[in-house]
Amino acid sequence: MKTAYLTFADLGTVLKKHLLPILVALLVCFGAGAAVRLAIPATYSTDATYYVRNMQGEEFIKKNGLTTSQLASVQTLCKEYATLIETCDGLYDRVLEKLSSLYPQMTREKLRAMVSATSDNTLIRVTVTHTDHAVADTVAFYLQSEVAPFVNETAWPHLSAEMQCVTLASTAPPATRSSAHPLVIGALTGVVGAFLTYLFFLLRFLFGNTLRDTDEITRVLPELPLLGELQLNLNLDEEVFLQPKGLHTLRTNVTVRLKGTQCPIVGVVGVGIDSYPAETLAVSFSGAEKRVLVIDLNDAHQGQPELPAGLFDYLEGREASLDALLHQTEAEGVMRLWSGFAHNAKPQDLLATARFRALLQSLAGVMDVILLAFDNADTAAILSSEITGCVLTVGAGVTGARQLRRAFATLQNAEASVLGLAAWL
Repeated sequence: MKTAYLTFADLGTVLKKHLLPILVALLVCFGAGAAVRLAIPATYSTDATYYVRNMQGEEFIKKNGLTTSQLASVQTLCKEYATLIETCDGLYDRVLEKLSSLYPQMTREKLRAMVSATSDNTLIRVTVTHTDHAVADTVAFYLQSEVAPFVNETAWPHLSAEMQCVTLASTAPPATRSSAHPLVIGALTGVVGAFLTYLFFLLRFLFGNTLRDTDEITRVLPELPLLGELQLNLNLDEEVFLQPKGLHTLRTNVTVRLKGTQCPIVGVVGVGIDSYPAETLAVSFSGAEKRVLVIDLNDAHQGQPELPAGLFDYLEGREASLDALLHQTEAEGVMRLWSGFAHNAKPQDLLATARFRALLQSLAGVMDVILLAFDNADTAAILSSEITGCVLTVGAGVTGARQLRRAFATLQNAEASVLGLAAWL
């Protein structure tokens, strides 16, 4: 998870950031639901209610000579009669005889599909449903006249006419629309679509790995302050890149946390990205009339043939003079030392040597700020005792939450001082 807990503010933030796609999902699902409902013919229903007599009284038993074992509870009778109404061919044949002149194409199967019966304690509700309200009304009219006689004759053929087990309680009213209106279906599907879209973005905020903006970045490591948000600054007239927006804020916050340290050594650790902000930060420091040295320790740059000789060549003794390896950049007051290529040892082993530590101390005597550019927290951890403080640089849309936590844990385990986060947007 990107965050250990979820707040109401997070719910609002997710909604605010993704309001447009949520609204689009609502409109699309609304239109789709309404269109589907319009494509399906509307249905109309009407129902008649029948009362089932409770025939368990002693007087009835004495009068008709029935035994208690021959009688069931009225609730059970209701269920049995409802099943009888839905399934018995005899009932539908009697109704078809009356409908044959009006609807000659009506069949027993079509009629049975229109009828349903449900029971509730002592009542049976018989419902007729059809896409034409006139057909529903006609079928219900003839059906209700046959249900009670049919059940009485079928279930209790020996009863006298005075003792009817099923009687009509309420006649069927005119059929009304039973299917939902297209606007209602559209509203329901729209709400469901919007909710599912919101839920998708919320789950992505909670469980997605990629960090897409500063809100998600700061929630991963709330214990670290956000030192600055860097944005590309393009001069459209000259089509050149200027210093990133927010760089001055980053430099100010880093300077405050260094607390006036004499020639601080700052590790700029790119998490999932190159440590390019180290170069821009160096330019910002030089603007404050400071001499700045950027030492490139990016793993991705080490040993590239197009790069000049550098630090590892000096540490392995192939370059006797360090001055020849320092390169003046286009920014006044900013020097660069490339990593070079390690032939005889691993780069991490060379950084752990006393010679490199002595080199840092000597450089600190002639520089105002030393920036160590890393793209790997493991390499930065090797120099934790020499680095004044580290800045974790995160790329929105590039860096992963697990990757950022792992980098921070690596530096913590090495007891490195982490100043905060810099978000590259």
